[in-house]
Amino acid sequence: MKTITLSSNLPSVLELFEMARRDSLLVKTTKGDSFFISPTDEFETEVELLRRNHSFLTMLDKFKRETETISLEQVERDADYVGDPNIKKLRNPVNDASDMAKTLRELGFDHVTLKTDLPNGEAMEKAVHQFSLKLERGGVGLFYYAGHGVQGTDGENYLIPTQVSIPTQVEIKRRAMPAKYVLDKMEYARKNELNIIILDACRNNPLPARGREVLKSGLAEMPSPAGSILIFSTAPGSRAYDGSGRNGVFTKHFLKGMKKYAHMDIEQMLKRVRKAVEHETETEPVPQVPWQNSSLKRDFCFSPSGCTDPELEEARRQAILEKKRAKRAQAKLKARAENKAKRLAEEAEQTKRELEKARRQVKIEKERAEKARKEAERAKAKATKPSNVVDTAAVAKAKQQLEDKMKQLDQQMNVLANQIKQLKEKTRLAEEAEKRAKKAQKEAEEKRNLAEKQARDAKRQREKAEAERRRTQENTTEPPPTRFTPIPPG
Repeated sequence: MKTITLSSNLPSVLELFEMARRDSLLVKTTKGDSFFISPTDEFETEVELLRRNHSFLTMLDKFKRETETISLEQVERDADYVGDPNIKKLRNPVNDASDMAKTLRELGFDHVTLKTDLPNGEAMEKAVHQFSLKLERGGVGLFYYAGHGVQGTDGENYLIPTQVSIPTQVEIKRRAMPAKYVLDKMEYARKNELNIIILDACRNNPLPARGREVLKSGLAEMPSPAGSILIFSTAPGSRAYDGSGRNGVFTKHFLKGMKKYAHMDIEQMLKRVRKAVEHETETEPVPQVPWQNSSLKRDFCFSPSGCTDPELEEARRQAILEKKRAKRAQAKLKARAENKAKRLAEEAEQTKRELEKARRQVKIEKERAEKARKEAERAKAKATKPSNVVDTAAVAKAKQQLEDKMKQLDQQMNVLANQIKQLKEKTRLAEEAEKRAKKAQKEAEEKRNLAEKQARDAKRQREKAEAERRRTQENTTEPPPTRFTPIPPG
């Protein structure tokens, strides 16, 4: 580009356009006004956006003093530096990348590199290149990206740096990093045995309204190289949601899955992550469904001790659940039996007290009956003695009273006999209930023993499978994997 300061010798318009055909012109007047003439609409748009920026004009003046012509590359490089970024910064990507790095270290990844807020495409490509050099040592490589990502007009996916100005969609190729660059660099690291690429992008279109008109929504589907798995936070052409917490929706559930299902193969783990993400976003206009393309040649799980056979793991989980259920059932039955036994014991004690009371009452009534009998005999003996005067009415009355008293005693004796009979029946029922409670407690103990036996069997099966897996690993000649994970920008 050529800078021309207009003076008294004004070139004609035709001369200016003739010069512009050979080189772009930035024309400045003595009053400080400036305008741009270029045969390239794209470059004209770019300078029009920057020509009122004081730092940019200072840079042009600096190069004008040193040389008459400024290269397009130099203008673009300095424009990236002094121009105001028009990419809206997301809230969660730095948290997502930091938490991912922390989780990977906890899970035993040896070399974890965290990169955040990379300013431009050059810095991003440099970070990826350094990552690929580490992969030359061998092991498992994991690349995680959280931030803006768009699908260009050429159908390729691009990852957007944090401090660039992209006024139109045609600038994406020059100022963003192609996602395919990551795949290519990891694929050519021949010594690593497995690659994992995770892209939590396409949260929204970051370009200004003018620049997003011709862009398709979301990211395009990408093939995964051999021995790799490519994980998208959402389906091709769809949007991923930022969420309301510390992390984006996808990364939040992916981090949970890495810990909760660490012993599970990554493809099985992703099924559970996909289900959780879809459930959380089911109220959105379009639910978020994580996507994957896989060409893995072997199982991989995040646990340092290796993967577990899903069937064996399920059997172990079921055995644990059964053991817990048996313990809960046993505790419940035991508590129920203890409460019932306590209640029956109290009822038996009450029955015993009532029976003792009834016996005392019977004894008292017998004593009363005996006393009445003796009184009747004395009255009879007195009535049979010769006497000058016999009170016939008094004798009849006493006799009638004695008979009434005997009837009352007979009735009371019958009532007491019935009460004693009822108390004996209650005692018998209490003893039978106590026997049933003991029987239920014995059955609960047998169920607990059976559950413990099943748990021991599952443990032996798991130990046998683990020993078999270790023997298989010892027979292989492959070196133990070393895991490298740079985490480019948020």
